[in-house]
Order: sequence, then structure tokens, then C-alpha cells
Amino acid sequence: MSIPAFICPEEGCRRAFSVKSNMRRHVRIVHQSTMYPEGSTDSSEDGDSGRDSREEE
Repeated sequence: MSIPAFICPEEGCRRAFSVKSNMRRHVRIVHQSTMYPEGSTDSSEDGDSGRDSREEE
């Protein structure tokens, strides 16, 4: 198991990830969900294809 190198920048969030794109996806989905209401789309910078990949805890 790799050591998480990317920590969520949101205050009070204790999530950490070993893959930067997983951390960015977490921030986008969990912390910015009010910016992108359900059904709208945003352009992803990290190249996520929307497939179901599991985040490291």
C-alpha cells in the first residue's frame, strides 16, 4: 500500500489520497457539489472518464 501524498485542502476534511486525480475528484464531488447541481456537467481537468474507480482511504 502506498503512503497518501495528496491531502484534501478543504478545512476540516481528513481525506488523503495516493493519486492526485483521486483527490481532485473528491474535492470536486464532495466539496463543490453545490457549484455543479446534479445533471450538469463540468469539464474535468484530470482526465477522469467517469468510470467507477475506488478512492484510497
